[in-house]
Amino acid sequence: MLSKALNHELDRIVLSYGHSLTGQSPSVKFSELIKLQQNDNGPEGVILIE
Repeated sequence: MLSKALNHELDRIVLSYGHSLTGQSPSVKFSELIKLQQNDNGPEGVILIE
C-alpha cells in the first residue's frame, strides 16, 4: 500500500513539472526526480520531504 501511494505521489509531483518517470519502484522514481530537478535547477536544487 505504501509503495503504491509513493508511486502515485511521485508521478503526480513530476507531472506538475511537465516531466514523466520511467522507473517502477519508488526508490528509482525518487532518484529520477532528483536528477530532473538538478537538470532544471542546477546542483543547488533542494527537495524537501514532509
